[in-house]
Amino acid sequence: SGHSLSDQSLEANDISVKKISDSDGVLAVWNQDGNFSDVYAQKISWDGEAQWTDFGIPISTEDNDQSSISFDVDSDGLYAFISWEDYRNGSDYDIVGKEININSGSISSEDIYFSSDSTNQQKPIVKAVASGEFVLIWEDGRGYYNSDPLLINGVDLYGSAYVVGSGRTTGIDGIPISVEYHDQKKAQITKYSGDDYLLHWIDLRSSGKEDLANYYAKTIRRSDILSTKENSGFSKLPESFSIESVYPNPFNGKVTFDFTVSDPGLIEFKVFDIGGRLVLDDLIVSSYPGKHRVSWDGRNQFGELAPSGIYYYKATLGPVIQKGKITYLK
Repeated sequence: SGHSLSDQSLEANDISVKKISDSDGVLAVWNQDGNFSDVYAQKISWDGEAQWTDFGIPISTEDNDQSSISFDVDSDGLYAFISWEDYRNGSDYDIVGKEININSGSISSEDIYFSSDSTNQQKPIVKAVASGEFVLIWEDGRGYYNSDPLLINGVDLYGSAYVVGSGRTTGIDGIPISVEYHDQKKAQITKYSGDDYLLHWIDLRSSGKEDLANYYAKTIRRSDILSTKENSGFSKLPESFSIESVYPNPFNGKVTFDFTVSDPGLIEFKVFDIGGRLVLDDLIVSSYPGKHRVSWDGRNQFGELAPSGIYYYKATLGPVIQKGKITYLK
């Protein structure tokens, strides 16, 4: 017989279901016709019973379509974050999202915009990387007015992160993840080692007269939190992003970077060899203001040990760039 999840008088489609926990059941999210295509969600017990209001809670019922939904549940099963491509302005798609408290079924009162550009931003993917922490990646049409003629007319990848209690960790239009010739699309995020995640996508930058699709990837990592104001590490919060120490330098095996952030952020962390060639290209999620730590084990983005020599690191958080030189000895 089954249990009714949605309003039976309205068309519903594109349902997606994810486990909350072994005890709490699953979270279901779907599109439902109403004010065009809307977004609804429902918590369902393992017995198949709806746990929130009848027919689910409305996540977005704005004008025009809200579609291409992506969501994830955090590691504690306490919060979910839902994102979608939103056409409410009637001219272009933006990336919009909302936070859900899974226990109460309450949602954030305001829509959280991750883009506001006049081109299309579409096909978001959401991945929970820790308790109350989510990474978002989307396909972005800003390449259609790029000043570089080689980059015009491509769809690029941009990203941001969201932390419960703090909000969006980048500016409203995110940060560039991959801006290359032609299209970068169909991104996915896969957990593969500890707190590390692999962001991978289909990339057409090598295309000529015919499309040539390759796979590209970069690592998303979480920094180790050394101290915050809450655990008495600071009498006051840091005023900006700063790398405070890099050690040992020279290094053999692993080099450590201690840094401070004044707000949660998504840091672009790159390492180059002495010839300017990219060796490492990671995204670092720093979820709380305070002192953090990341390390590099001398391996390049293909997992191979780099040769001994001089390397240069570059860490970017918003408008702040931190640079330096390190020496790798085997």
